[in-house]
Amino acid sequence: MNILGINSVAVDAAASLVSKGKVIAAMEEERFTRIKHDGAFPVNAIESCLSIGKIEASDLDAICFSFDEWKAVRSRLLYFMSRGDVRALWNTICKRGKAFIGQLQHETTFQKKFSITKKTKIYKFDHHLSHAASCFFPSPFDKAAILILDAAGEDTSISIHIGRDNRIQTLKKYPYGQSLGAFYTSLTEFLGFKPNSGEGKVMGLAAYGEVVFAKQMEHLLALKPRGDIQLDLSYFTHHRGLGSHCSSRFYKEFGPPRIPESQITQRDENLAASLQKRLEDAAIHIARHLKKISGMDRLCLAGGVALNGVMNAAILEHSGFKEVYLMPSPGDSGSSTGAALLYQHQIQNQQREEGLLKSPFLGVSFSDEEVEKELKNFPNLRWEKRQDYLDYTAHKLAEGAIIGWFQGRFEFGPRALGARSILADPRRVDMKDILNERVKFRESFRPFAPAILHEHSAEYFENPHDNPFMLLVFRIREEMRDRISSGVHVDGTGRGQTVHKEISPTFWELIRSFREKTGIPVLLNTSFNVRGEPIINTPLEALQCFVKTKMDFLVMDDIVVWKPNGR
Repeated sequence: MNILGINSVAVDAAASLVSKGKVIAAMEEERFTRIKHDGAFPVNAIESCLSIGKIEASDLDAICFSFDEWKAVRSRLLYFMSRGDVRALWNTICKRGKAFIGQLQHETTFQKKFSITKKTKIYKFDHHLSHAASCFFPSPFDKAAILILDAAGEDTSISIHIGRDNRIQTLKKYPYGQSLGAFYTSLTEFLGFKPNSGEGKVMGLAAYGEVVFAKQMEHLLALKPRGDIQLDLSYFTHHRGLGSHCSSRFYKEFGPPRIPESQITQRDENLAASLQKRLEDAAIHIARHLKKISGMDRLCLAGGVALNGVMNAAILEHSGFKEVYLMPSPGDSGSSTGAALLYQHQIQNQQREEGLLKSPFLGVSFSDEEVEKELKNFPNLRWEKRQDYLDYTAHKLAEGAIIGWFQGRFEFGPRALGARSILADPRRVDMKDILNERVKFRESFRPFAPAILHEHSAEYFENPHDNPFMLLVFRIREEMRDRISSGVHVDGTGRGQTVHKEISPTFWELIRSFREKTGIPVLLNTSFNVRGEPIINTPLEALQCFVKTKMDFLVMDDIVVWKPNGR
């Protein structure tokens, strides 16, 4: 059976292909269009999924969308009519109505471009249910509680579920508007960062501040009995879709918003810290209630808010759950995977298979011939094929080189996990600043991830919970911080990645070789891109990024590339 899942709502458009019971391809449209968080219909991602699966669109048994626009239009109209909010009602008709027509056009576009047959069924699944499926069905758990936190689904902002075998049961939906995602995004915009993009920057900035706005945050977001929350909507406009996320009342209490790219003040740092703390408190509050009513020991997390690794770790450590699972792409792109899996398990009643989605490397790969063809367009670069490329790369890293790392199929999701990475030596105190200034061209407060051999994780991190997709932020043991100083954030934490030999054998071998030379089983790992751009996809993009930054080497499979006089 071949099932195609599609997310094409507003941001992070993506496609996933499930074949013979397993996820064999999944990728975001932004990797092809080079538009960060591109929400356009994912034609390129679909074509690549079909190519990897070696099938035609006519071979598809089902096409599954992870959002039901008609349900969203209907629920929003009822919401605003019940409140007599004429302006928001009109805005919804214009905005959601256009989106609804757009989704109908997407179906028509698909049918015209890919020539599907009548046997191919088309489904539109609930967005939160798609998220729930994306994290539970690939998880190693037979049964688990499921918590979905995002900005909004069709009529839901937060939802809790129970998963058992190949079934998901919804326990509770939190109403539209009462959204932790919108709460965090609203203050992200206020702090001068791009909404639905800059939330990770706010998470990093929070470590520099103090929680001095605790009382104000408690007023904005109250915690109620039975796991409920109450967002004071008089401070926000996200639920009305009227431009800015914050209302005039918010500006009156907190002052003018930070101008993008302007200097970050102590107020901004403290507000970020207070926001992050309140998010964690609210998420733990909901998770504890879910633990109580479900009786489960294991938790699956998804939704865009689940990209907040500090919150995820706080839930694990303070909610009572013993284990947590997140799939590689818990945001909207991952809902494409969930939609396909919903059809497989809940519509077709197919049992789950072990290893349903074990590897995050679900994107496109390129041959040596394709790499060499692109190299011919860069005559000023030097290159050679090396059988000892792993040992050579580890040696250069130990000498202090910054290396672009391009290997195999690219990762699904927003994290670079050793296929499209920029790597460096974590021992150097100044390496974080060097990477931010010379390579990434980004804000100085943003940290980098320590990628660590899974076998040595407990030696460096206080919490040894597995973290293969870089979605949990744990404290690094104090006695180890000086050994990997550039991988330690200002608050003593690290968004680590536990690297498994069976999942990422080449990357694992590279880190092992680096450990042999230095005694350190850790490499500094950041995404292969510069600020404002998606992670690279192709050899051409790797070479272009290499040329315009101050990386020292580029390693594409076993081909080592360097600049003149740079070896």
